[in-house]
Amino acid sequence: MAATTAGDRLKKLVRLQDGINLKRIQFDHHRQQVLLHPFNVDYRVQVVDSLQGDDISLIGTMVMQLRIKIEYKNPDNMGSV
Repeated sequence: MAATTAGDRLKKLVRLQDGINLKRIQFDHHRQQVLLHPFNVDYRVQVVDSLQGDDISLIGTMVMQLRIKIEYKNPDNMGSV
């Protein structure tokens, strides 16, 4: 099992061949792999292996997340959203 530091648990934006993703990153220096843990439980952990030629780019660290719920009243439906 790879050692995990506080920096490894931060949410990171990473670019892979299939697009840009928000993941929790875990480095495995012994196996020369990066484990990308999803925040959505419907997805699997992705393993990026430098020996197989997989390419990954770190875009940045997410420092803030806002979730805003916007409701509006539709005058045609008497207050329905």
